Amino acid sequence: MAITLVQTQSGTQSSGTGLTLPLGSGTGAGNCLVVAIAAIGNTTNPTGATITLGGVAGNFSNRILETASGTCESGIWVCENVAGGQTSVAITLTGGTGPFGMFAYVYEFAGVATASAVDKTAGSLITSSPVATFTSTATATTTKAIEAWVGI
Repeated sequence: MAITLVQTQSGTQSSGTGLTLPLGSGTGAGNCLVVAIAAIGNTTNPTGATITLGGVAGNFSNRILETASGTCESGIWVCENVAGGQTSVAITLTGGTGPFGMFAYVYEFAGVATASAVDKTAGSLITSSPVATFTSTATATTTKAIEAWVGI
């Protein structure tokens, strides 16, 4: 089966710890949601996030979390085998001291494994600007027959 991008949604908030993203249509049962978040804090960056699907705890787990400085952080969370018909994703930043600014992207994929879908992650920090080039560091050979890649 091929992997298909079903829908995407994005949003921002400029101050606070929460953001709710309404989805364009209800989620498909058994699909995979990927949530990519970047946050910037006023004093110290958040240390994580709690993500719910349709107002109830999903099975989101953090797959990579990068801190670029004391006040900037990005990460990707994944929930395989989601419940069908859910219409929103709620994100609450945890830890750190704010207020926080945040932008987030939600991707729904069909055709992804319903368990252990993520086999590789890689990250890299940019500590100065401007930069002319960027690399995410060496990425190991993937092990799944069909892949989808997400970055932030």
